[in-house]
Amino acid sequence: PASLEDILKQWELDSTKLSGATVDNAANIQKAVADILKWKCLGCFGHTINLCVKAGLKQQQIQVALARCSRLVKFFRKSTVAANLLTKKQAALESPVHKLVKDVETRWNSTSFTSLWFKGS
Repeated sequence: PASLEDILKQWELDSTKLSGATVDNAANIQKAVADILKWKCLGCFGHTINLCVKAGLKQQQIQVALARCSRLVKFFRKSTVAANLLTKKQAALESPVHKLVKDVETRWNSTSFTSLWFKGS
């Protein structure tokens, strides 16, 4: 695997002109950037927000609501008959037709897309 220094050379970057790197919150990555390159580490804002949101989603009431949403998504994704009826009902109500999104822990925003669909956004 390429080292940080190899990557800098590959991209023709002069490490003396760079002063920091945006990284995730993993201690080993921050240590590598600080120790090897002598740069300051800036935590990724998106990653930090995602961690905060995930912590909030662990609340019992939210877990119950998300479990219900997940069961509904699973039902409509398993049944083409039900999915077709849902699409027809949305069209009859002149409501936007949304694609059902399965909540996947490693895919950022999948929980919000799953729950927004049920909210009617």
